Amino acid sequence: MRLALLGPPQEAVKAPEKPFLTLNVEGGTATLTGTLPDDDTKSRITGQAARVYGRANMVDRVRVESSVAKEPWMKAAPSIITFAARDVHNARIEIEKDAVRVSGNVTSQKVKNKVLRSVAGTSRGLKVQDGLIVGKGAVMAAAPATAAPAALLKAPAGAVETLGQQLKGKLSPFNFNAAMMTPQGIKILDEVAVIINGTHGVPVEISGHTCSMGPSDYNLSLGKRRADAARRYLIEKGVRAERLTTMSFGETRPVADNETREGRQINRRTEFHVKKGE
Repeated sequence: MRLALLGPPQEAVKAPEKPFLTLNVEGGTATLTGTLPDDDTKSRITGQAARVYGRANMVDRVRVESSVAKEPWMKAAPSIITFAARDVHNARIEIEKDAVRVSGNVTSQKVKNKVLRSVAGTSRGLKVQDGLIVGKGAVMAAAPATAAPAALLKAPAGAVETLGQQLKGKLSPFNFNAAMMTPQGIKILDEVAVIINGTHGVPVEISGHTCSMGPSDYNLSLGKRRADAARRYLIEKGVRAERLTTMSFGETRPVADNETREGRQINRRTEFHVKKGE
């Protein structure tokens, strides 16, 4: 009889954490969150935010993680923050992987074009995504997630079932290890915005999902970031903020095989469900 010699069990390879940076300005308070590779990089970015918004008005939630790589956009981040502070009301900047998304209110199309040109000129190759809204009365994308008040839930008869059917199968894909939507994901969110805006008074829950790569607690956090990103985008497209809530299932609800590259890409998604019985 031959005995197979088995080595020690191998641990699953964990996806390395990716650097990202988010600036969210609301009510005069600038909050920075993200993961950066070293203290010098963090100090340069948070220092600039403190200079333009005032240290007393800044909340620093940036982590330093030595395993993440330095990326060219980190040198551009202080300048991008400055452009936002100068011309964007309630600004939100999201830098992740190969893209930067700029959201908030601007006073005119001319100012909007100027901000986007400035960001593009200093972004060191990042794709610039436009989330700016022209006009002081626009709804802000950075509104906190809240449950829909009862006064807004007077939906026409049959509206809940109709909206639920229309949203079924609308899966918005995301880039690997990121809360940045793919071009196909943006296209689907545009469709979802039209659908939700076509039915008044029905609350919608956005759930964020990931593939199985990486630690489960990190994936739960990543799923929430994806759901929040989709919510902000829908608000920019005119969906009322109070109609949208978010949650994360992390890697626990795959819809495709995580053993294949194609399946993992499908599982990096957000879904949209009508909240019934509220």
